[in-house]
Amino acid sequence: MSDGSALSSLYEDGSDCRWIIQPPGASSITLNFTSFALEAGYDFVTINQCLGLAAKSLECFGRAELVKLTGSHRPGSLGLTASSGIVEVLFKTDESVAYPGFTMTWTANISSSALSRYWFVSSKNLHCQMQHAWKDIISSLAANLGTFKMGGLGQLMVRRELEVWVCSYADACALPGDAFCYIYDEQKKLFIPWCVGAGKRKSCV
Repeated sequence: MSDGSALSSLYEDGSDCRWIIQPPGASSITLNFTSFALEAGYDFVTINQCLGLAAKSLECFGRAELVKLTGSHRPGSLGLTASSGIVEVLFKTDESVAYPGFTMTWTANISSSALSRYWFVSSKNLHCQMQHAWKDIISSLAANLGTFKMGGLGQLMVRRELEVWVCSYADACALPGDAFCYIYDEQKKLFIPWCVGAGKRKSCV
């Protein structure tokens, strides 16, 4: 996850961004910033943990602020763990002076029982977690960057719930030359780990 700018460029003035991290079945989430450089005292990243999300608006309720960050920090020096399975990341900047921004990774503690309703989840893939938001996926597909593939589930489809799959060649669970795939739960707004299989292996089906 990043502020949205390219690694070689600066973030936009007047940014007001929000991301939700909600891995299926997570009991806690650990965040680690791999880079962090903001205008000190004017631009901020705020990390909140949530008790839940409103069904339609995805508004965080039971919000508790974990940290509010600004300035520059050494790579790998910033990390924290949320004790809930939902994290809200807010990024706000003023109208002048931009810096390189931030990049971060996250991991979640997930119980196998939490994913038991999804018949397609293998125990060996429980640790796999989609690190990209829909915005990133759609923009990459539109630019034909080759990072993602997406399609319909066909006979496996559960209408209005499980309808599409997304495969990422940049996923931590992907194999060389192949992608790792997720099925999107439209009701819970979650990417559920599926399998390796967008390339020659075709092991998803």
